[in-house]
Amino acid sequence: MDEKWHIQLNESISVHINFTNRRFEHMTVTINNQKVPFANTAKYLGMTLDAKLRWKAHVKKKREELGLRYKKCIG
Repeated sequence: MDEKWHIQLNESISVHINFTNRRFEHMTVTINNQKVPFANTAKYLGMTLDAKLRWKAHVKKKREELGLRYKKCIG
């Protein structure tokens, strides 16, 4: 727990993502001396965000979810 901000972070499920259209060098991010892995997409408040803030990853995931639900209803 951070004493200054009074927040708790779960290092085991956290990822870091850089939102940019430019090429960049990956930074090492640590929380409580544990390295946080880099990811190209991250889920936040139910939305799947990618590094360039495009809808492609979110739409693809939702189509897959709806397709599975639709197949279960039919068959």
